Formats: sequence, structure tokens, C-alpha cells
Amino acid sequence: MRLIARSTCLALIFAGAVALGSGDAAAQLANLIPSRVGGTLATRAGTGTLIMASRHGDNSVGFGHRPGFTGAGWTRWNLWTLKVGMRAGDSPLVNIATTPVTLLRNDSRAIVLGRGWDNRLYTAAEDQPGSNSFTDWVRMPTATNTGGTVPTFTGRQAMVRRTDTVMAVYAMDGSGNVWEAIQNGTTWNAWMSLGRPGGSALRNSPVLSMMNNGAYLLLAAGTNNRLYARMQSGTTWGGWTDLGGALAANDAIASAPNSNGRVSVFVNNSSSTISVLTQTATNTNSWSAWSTLSGTVTGQSRPAVAVQGDGRLALFFHSSGNNLNWRVQTAPSATTWGNWSNIQSGASTSAPAVVTDKNGVIHLVLTGPSGYHYERAQVAANSTSWTQWQAGYLGGPYSTP
Repeated sequence: MRLIARSTCLALIFAGAVALGSGDAAAQLANLIPSRVGGTLATRAGTGTLIMASRHGDNSVGFGHRPGFTGAGWTRWNLWTLKVGMRAGDSPLVNIATTPVTLLRNDSRAIVLGRGWDNRLYTAAEDQPGSNSFTDWVRMPTATNTGGTVPTFTGRQAMVRRTDTVMAVYAMDGSGNVWEAIQNGTTWNAWMSLGRPGGSALRNSPVLSMMNNGAYLLLAAGTNNRLYARMQSGTTWGGWTDLGGALAANDAIASAPNSNGRVSVFVNNSSSTISVLTQTATNTNSWSAWSTLSGTVTGQSRPAVAVQGDGRLALFFHSSGNNLNWRVQTAPSATTWGNWSNIQSGASTSAPAVVTDKNGVIHLVLTGPSGYHYERAQVAANSTSWTQWQAGYLGGPYSTP
């Protein structure tokens, strides 16, 4: 059964290398982790087309793309829907329970990953890059590499395309353990347990952060409100490292690479403000002490972070009163930041999704009170000015995670 999409979406990723500028900033954007990590807002490699996928209120999945970047070219979004009831071969109808994740495979076809109402994971892929038609949903294997059956999953999933082009998916079970499945060619291998830290189950959906050398970090919060990390390199994993901290109870982790190649991790802490720690050296699981960003913004949900065209990190936070605020590093890789500035007051009901396009312009999308998505973009790379909010072209209403 083929479904030709026709409405819209949101579960945005960053799936395409960004070519811009020179020096450290250019290398940072070209390596932008989001170019190989699934999540929420993305760009296609080469063309730079923005792509996104999200869950409708009827549990169908929407997918769309926009090839233009200039001005208020909002009608350039081309939208389709992977409808509710899409079958996975001969299995029962698939209803997607959480915001899906999308990413580009090595063959440039978009792949969409979602958790069904049976708490198993399903994928659908474009027939051809940009074809606007998708395969049937395919349920990922339930077998483990030790011959058992993998537990059912909770929360959201994470997906990555490794430097060796292998796809990998990470998900958490109800006991707070993380599981990994990898895809060679078109076949998913059995699940392998990555376990959990000694002394604490994990309670966060897993978050991936790409490092300067193409390896990546797996981040999650424990039931003790501390942050934990494992580092992957090639096909091997290091052990869980306790990074400390005092994380809030919600899903509150975001990360991005600095211009110097060191990853910074941002969390909504138990005081509902933002805390940050940064690698002490590139490509390591060694970290600075926690610091808390100044300001009086009080958070309600996870932060989001993007890289500006000049290499500075830009941080976005959905704060109390349904306000959207942002701040920017004072210089690339700096530990100092500008002040919080309000972008939107009283109209955001979700954490923002952000992505940097091939021109270095940051785009952000959020869900408003009506359930419709709203998009805004910098008027130019590194600008403090933003276009007006645009709605409707992204369709809706949508469900939030």
C-alpha cells in the first residue's frame, strides 16, 4: 500500500550538511550534528531544502518540505500526509503515538520513525529522494541479540546516521534501560541493550549529540535527576558517566557543538532555569563543571539550540506564560552570553524546534494554542530581527509529544 502525502507535519530534524562561511564556523556548520542526527527540523543535503514530520490529532503522520529560504516564502511548503491506518505489511493498522523522528538515509531518502500504540517502533521511507511517496510502515524487529524479546518502549526515540552510513535507533524501555538497533542496508539487526547507569534507572528519552570526529554521545537523565552520558566510537561504547547536575522532571536536554568542536549540553534544571556544561576537550567524555545561565526566565519545557552562521550558539527556551525567549553567545565558543530576549509572548504551547538553513539563517517552528504550527526565521544570518510569525501554511491541528 502506497500513501501519497498531502497535508503537513512536525517532528523536525537537521539532516543535511550545511555549507557556509569559512574557518571554524564553516567546519562547525558542515559537521552540524543535526546533519546526521534525527530530531525536529531538518535540511536535505546539497539542496538545503527544509523538511519536517509531525503527528496529527488523529495519529496520522505529516511530512513536508520547503525548498526556498528568502523572505516570507511560506507558501513554498509542499505538504503531504502519511495517513492514520497505514498498514505495516499484513500487520494491524498503525497509529503513531508520539512525535515522529525523521532523517536522511545515506541514499538521500527521508526515513520517518515513530512509536505505535502497541509501543513498538515503525519506519517508513521515501520511495525516492523527494518523491513525495512513502513505503508502507515497517515494524522494527522485536528480537534481542541474546535471543529474547525486547521490552516495549516509552517516550520518544533517537535516530542517527553514522559516519560508516549505518543507521542506528535508540529507545528506552519502561525499566529505564536504553536499547540500540542498527540497520545494514535495508535490514534492521536485533536489539542490543546499552543498559543503564549503576544505581539509577533512566527516565528521559535518549538524546544524541554528534562530536567533532563523527562519533557521538548518548545523553539521558536518571531518576535521581542527574545527567548521564555514554560515548560511542565506531562500533564500541564506553561506560555510563555520571555528569551530575539537578535536572527538572520534564524532558529537558539539548546539545550542540561549539565552534572549537567541543559539545555543550543545556538542561532545564530543578530551579526551572538553564544549566550548561561543556566538554573540556573535543571527542571526549570529560566535562566542565555545571554553570547556570543568568536571567529570570523560568522554563516550562526543554530548551533548543542552533548554530548561527558566525558560529555562535543560539539558545531558545519556552518559558512560563507560554513565552518564547532566546539568547546568543557573545562570541563563538564563549562561556558568556547575551541577555534573554523575548520572541513571542503568550502564544507558544510547545518547546520550539530550530534548524539552521544553508544560508546560516535560523528557522524555528512551534505549536500555538489552536494546535497549528507557526514558523519564524531570522531576516538574515546572525540577525537579531525576525520575520513575522506565519501560520496556516504548515497546516494542523497537531498533537504535541
